[in-house]
Amino acid sequence: MIQSLTSAIGALQVQSERLNIHAHNIANLNTPGFQAQIPAQQTAIAGGVQLSAVTTSKTPGTPIDSEKPTETNNVDLIAETVGTITALRAFEASAKVIKTSDEMLKIITKI
Repeated sequence: MIQSLTSAIGALQVQSERLNIHAHNIANLNTPGFQAQIPAQQTAIAGGVQLSAVTTSKTPGTPIDSEKPTETNNVDLIAETVGTITALRAFEASAKVIKTSDEMLKIITKI
């Protein structure tokens, strides 16, 4: 019971971080030269998930003006939207695990 709660809480934290990263990327959609961040998660040793790395995208942006070296950002709005939806659904699933564990604990303690 405790393991499921620990895993779900860890997953909530990871998905919250992923949501923050995607929101940060989307917020900087019109910032010239901004480099998108890419979150990566992996299975934790003790179970559950953990944020393994946050890397900066190396994909070049498109030039704003052929005369100047300034580039636009490299944020892909579609990829960020999909990442946001995926993180949100994973967050909801983790919250459901906590709710179900709580309900099971209530049933067990009544006996």
